[in-house]
Amino acid sequence: MAGVARIPLVLVVNNDLPVRNVGEFIAYTRANPATLSIASSGIGTSLHLSGELFKALAHVEFTMCPIAAPHPA
Repeated sequence: MAGVARIPLVLVVNNDLPVRNVGEFIAYTRANPATLSIASSGIGTSLHLSGELFKALAHVEFTMCPIAAPHPA
């Protein structure tokens, strides 16, 4: 499969969560299903789709919250 673009992505969590790496985040999310929410820059964006892919691959549940820009670009 040929790639068209590369988009670097970063997972940032609230410092109050008792996790320090992705494995701990997955374990916490599994232990607390549907209690977390993740923001993205809008429905269908790379951030939204990568969040949905993460949910599917990690077998976790959280709420996706698309944040609309206040003004059109």
